[in-house]
Parts: sequence; C-alpha cells; structure tokens
Amino acid sequence: PVSHLRVILEKIRVTDDHDPWIKGRGDITLQSVVGFGTSPDRRHRVRLPAVGEVKIGDRPGHNEYTFDVCLFDGYVAESDAMSVELAPTEHDLFDPDDRFVVYRRSFAGPPETWVGRFGPEDEPGVDPERMADWMVWYRIESLPLA
Repeated sequence: PVSHLRVILEKIRVTDDHDPWIKGRGDITLQSVVGFGTSPDRRHRVRLPAVGEVKIGDRPGHNEYTFDVCLFDGYVAESDAMSVELAPTEHDLFDPDDRFVVYRRSFAGPPETWVGRFGPEDEPGVDPERMADWMVWYRIESLPLA
C-alpha cells in the first residue's frame, strides 16, 4: 500500500539569534531535508526562503516567522521510514555565520501514523521541536490517492 503525504512547515520562533542585541534582528535561512530510507536520491531539499533571508531576532514580538510552505508532497510506501531535518543559519556580514541546533526527527511504521501537528508544546518533558536556540511547528497531512 501507498500513502500520499504532505509535510508543511508552519512557523519558527528564534529564542537565541547568537548576536548581541546591538546588532538587531538577524538574517536567517533554513535548509530542509525530508528523506526516505538511506538513498540520497530520496532526499527532498528546500531552501527557505528560496531567495534572500528572513529578518528575525530573538526578542518577543520580533522572533517568529510564518512560512506555511510545503517541504514534501508525494507518495510514500508502507515500508518507508521518513526523516525530517531543518537547519537554520543566521548570516552575518562581517562575522562568521551562526549555525543553530539542527532539528531531526524520524518516523517509522505505517505512514498514516505519522500524520499530525508537531510543535514545542505537544509532548511532555523534553520536546524535540524545542531546541536550545529555536522552535519549530509543522504538520504532516494525508491526502487522498489520485
């Protein structure tokens, strides 16, 4: 059996942009990889934004950015395992770029069990969507087979 899934990045929140407050908001890009199995040919890469950077800081009111962008839309076999990886980078003009903690999560079992919303408040204890310097919200949707 095959499932049609879509992975949607909803938003991110920066809690530490790795810059002193005097520099203001940072310029951030995000690399995403949605992979299946171990084959490099089954990796779906998306750079966000597609061009340029997102202006975002770590002060409340200036530290969230809504993407609502599709990272993957395709068919998944029952035997597949899926991994989601998100790697933000804060770009500096005169300093080395600041790399954030990379988000990684793996999904196994029947693809229909992967469907749901994922965010920093949905699990007790240490939540994987809450990293030391940023947080992520995304969802996995199941679509009808065409």
